[in-house]
Amino acid sequence: MSDTTPFEPGDLVRWHETYHDILTTKDTGVGLIVGKQTFKFDDFDSKIQYTNYKVYRNKHRDVVTFDLNDLIKV
Repeated sequence: MSDTTPFEPGDLVRWHETYHDILTTKDTGVGLIVGKQTFKFDDFDSKIQYTNYKVYRNKHRDVVTFDLNDLIKV
């Protein structure tokens, strides 16, 4: 994974909330990226990095954390 992330705070995104089977969509809507948090793990010879994004969901008027796979830039 590269060091650059596709979303920055202030970006308008479409979010998709899924059930735990990952295939069935529970809810979807539009929101704004309000924050991001990157996690890095060093395990012997491999380096793992992923980023979670905090999204203000207009539909529900709340802030929820999403994975990169659950967001699409609008």
